[in-house]
Amino acid sequence: MRTYPCSVKGFGRAGKRPGKLITAWILWSILLVFLLQILCPVISTAEGISTAERDGRILTERFYVSGRHYTWNYEFTDDFFFLPSDTYHHSFAQTSIGLAFSAIRDTSRPDNQGNCLVSFLQDAGFEEIDVSAYASNPTEDSIAFGIGRKVLNDVTVIALAVCGGNYSAEWANNFKIGDDVLPEGFGKSAQKVLAGLNTYLEKHPAEGALKIWITGYSRGAAVANITAASCTDSGKFQDVYAYTFATPRTTRQPGEYPNIFNIIRKNDPITKVPLVDWGYQRYGVDMLIVSSETDPGIEGIVERAAGIHRDLSGSEMVINPEINGHVRNILDYFLYLLPDSAAYTRLLQPLLVDVITGSDKAELSLYVLIEALSKFSSENKEQEAEVKILLDYLETLVQVYVLQDRTNKLPPRLWDPDRGLENLGVGHFELNYFSSIFASDDPKELYSENTAYLHLVIYGNVEAEIHDGDAVIRTVVSNQAEEADAYSYPMVHSADHKTVISLVAGREYSVRVTSRAVLPQVLVYSGNLYSGDSVKAKTDPLYFRVLKHGGSANIAVSGDGRVIAPEKSDYDRRSSLLSKFYSPSVAIRMEQNPIVHLTIAGVANFLTFLLVFLLIQVIVSLALTFRRRVTGKERNTAVTAIWHGLNLLLFVFCELSAWYFIPAIPQLKLISMILALFTLLAFAYKLYRKESRPEMSGRLKGYAVGIVLFGLLNGFLAGQFSTVKAVFLILIYTVAFTAPLCLFQRQFAMKR
Repeated sequence: MRTYPCSVKGFGRAGKRPGKLITAWILWSILLVFLLQILCPVISTAEGISTAERDGRILTERFYVSGRHYTWNYEFTDDFFFLPSDTYHHSFAQTSIGLAFSAIRDTSRPDNQGNCLVSFLQDAGFEEIDVSAYASNPTEDSIAFGIGRKVLNDVTVIALAVCGGNYSAEWANNFKIGDDVLPEGFGKSAQKVLAGLNTYLEKHPAEGALKIWITGYSRGAAVANITAASCTDSGKFQDVYAYTFATPRTTRQPGEYPNIFNIIRKNDPITKVPLVDWGYQRYGVDMLIVSSETDPGIEGIVERAAGIHRDLSGSEMVINPEINGHVRNILDYFLYLLPDSAAYTRLLQPLLVDVITGSDKAELSLYVLIEALSKFSSENKEQEAEVKILLDYLETLVQVYVLQDRTNKLPPRLWDPDRGLENLGVGHFELNYFSSIFASDDPKELYSENTAYLHLVIYGNVEAEIHDGDAVIRTVVSNQAEEADAYSYPMVHSADHKTVISLVAGREYSVRVTSRAVLPQVLVYSGNLYSGDSVKAKTDPLYFRVLKHGGSANIAVSGDGRVIAPEKSDYDRRSSLLSKFYSPSVAIRMEQNPIVHLTIAGVANFLTFLLVFLLIQVIVSLALTFRRRVTGKERNTAVTAIWHGLNLLLFVFCELSAWYFIPAIPQLKLISMILALFTLLAFAYKLYRKESRPEMSGRLKGYAVGIVLFGLLNGFLAGQFSTVKAVFLILIYTVAFTAPLCLFQRQFAMKR
């Protein structure tokens, strides 16, 4: 009988073939299932984990920052711990920031400050949780952290989170840098965490392979960064997963650690210390969050971040280019005063530590810096002069942002009223980090490597039209910048006739500036190019233009981020005068001085107003003189009074120059102070010697004595607190300007 291979009979005649086929099919199915189990994590790695699959869950957790509790939902899956540790996974980073924030001390419950961390680890399935480091009160050298463990398929996973906020006296430890490979404070804290980890592993031995998940924020991020590098080097762990946030610099020997990811905002001042100019870097890979100053076309992600911030806190997310400039300016000053970490450790570190440990509220603030610098022991006269200038600068910031209550005029996107002077560290705000991380699920949209940008600073009452090629990308009017400017590109801030425009380096721009002032004004502009990690900037010369009402000028910016010098001008000559009296980043400090407009563009208008007022006074006086046919002696007296007025104008100009126009140049500052005091004394002497009626002579002599006393006090108060000095200046102006009026009253009063 003919048989067919595909028939049942054919198979039957082949003996045991059907049994073998079934057995092969079963074995193949088992092998396929086994391969799928192994390959599933790899597939998730390639595509990213967008949802918590299989054992995934949503964790609803709380954290405590800025005096409030916040709640957020995080995706969590055990698949995280089977991903390659040397590849960035955004979902893992989002969950990591939740764990890092839960590790921040909950000071609303002093009896259980690790409660948020315990809750997070328990909900994620971790056991044997140890947060005993939170039990003791923070001291200068303490560090709080929590540890948990879980076993997954013969793999033991350790979770380690380091406290990064509300650490009170531990603030002082941040400023212990020393001159070694690791910053002293962070290094010693990391040793304590490693010792605690080793003790924990001895108490709870690993079952099978050992993996560890490490995270932290701010100071906790620095300690976590060093701890992760040590764990990687130890060889104990099959994988080290490390995601740190707002990470300060941690080492002078960064090496290669592709498994450590440091998420950083580009204008966060904390991530810039210890300074890269001192040789410090970070272990691992830096992931730089996009910024409106360095990345065009990110309005969408910024608005989404702002929406998350608003939903969380009920307030706006603060982005302020002026504040960013202040911070870089202060860091630049410190770099000039302390060119290396050895100088810092020797001169400033003990002062900062003593001030913070002795303060009721242990944290870094302008007041702490001012108090520490007031005790600074300079090693030479140049350093002494620079410390006084820095103190002037810091005191001016306090005066402008606190005493003048300028913050009431700032929109909520530029200033958080609940944070006060903490706004100077806006780049480090916890919720700004948190909102940015969850604003996008695409790392390519969230991060960029560009760090170069230009601050184009324009002083004057102007309208600026910004061109990118032939297209107008923004128009801004002095003092009329909208709130949304901080969220858009190019980032613009304008106040008090000072306009700061942030432009991405690497592209050519032109800015057409049109004067809006009624009278001719002095237009001053300059550029400061920030690039890389250094706090220093490449500063362009100061350029001056005189513009009539409605007059225009073009400012060109080259592709390398530099302001192109105008043709046929003597502006370079003026700028070279400043460079002869070099002080660190002169133009940068002038950019950031919030009242510098009074002495550049504004001082011209101010003096013009005084001259016009004086001219009207002269014309009226002379008209009265000729109409009444007074004697030559009386006419000479009128001229003398006018001369006194001119002396006062000279005094005003010298005084403003000394304190505002050239605050960064000690030599010119001293000369201007001497001239101001000389003109005041000369004026007082002339009044004292004036021959008039007895009652008028006594009044003028009283004015003269008052002017001398106030003038001397003004000189003694040089470098002291700005408000006290301002009071004496007002008294000087009042007394001095009243004296000429007395002369005019004496000479031109109607005779009865």
